Amino acid sequence: MILDSCSQKVGFVFHTLNNASKTKPIAMKNKPQAKQENLERLQQSQHPHCMICGASHLGHKLEFRVSPGGGGVEAWFLCDEALQGYSGMLHGGVVSTLLDAAMANCLFAHDIVAVTGELTVRFLKPVTIGRFAKVRCWLKTSSSMLWVLGAELVQDEELLAKGTGKFLRKDLRTPASVPRDDTGDTARS
Repeated sequence: MILDSCSQKVGFVFHTLNNASKTKPIAMKNKPQAKQENLERLQQSQHPHCMICGASHLGHKLEFRVSPGGGGVEAWFLCDEALQGYSGMLHGGVVSTLLDAAMANCLFAHDIVAVTGELTVRFLKPVTIGRFAKVRCWLKTSSSMLWVLGAELVQDEELLAKGTGKFLRKDLRTPASVPRDDTGDTARS
């Protein structure tokens, strides 16, 4: 019974993602303006323990700012050698995580709380360790339940990685919706 409930929830999420093109996206000609106060408020209330941007985490504490023009967000960071995969290169998982974090923060700036449903990353060139890089993100399309975002990572003004993410309203995938056993623990198969 628990598995049936979980399968139904997962099926709903996949159905929503796979049918994203069937939802009626809001025309992005008049893009909504991102606001720094929304970004900071939602970071604090919804994301305080994030390993990338969370203020209370021991991690990187990236400071996302609304981009000039107000359509998205950006943040600078040092590509620390502790984050390398192959010698001298930032680990691909870290690149993906940075793009994902930029997307979440972009939604915060637009006063939206959502979670990643799908993330596609294209690695164009290696990101060099020991140098600064910038991650930036913008909202591409929007519907009542699904947001599509674009993000990129640049170093020395050269595009090194880009990604597209589909985000679902957080209330569709909250921890409270995860099936639990009699003790309140997450059900395990």
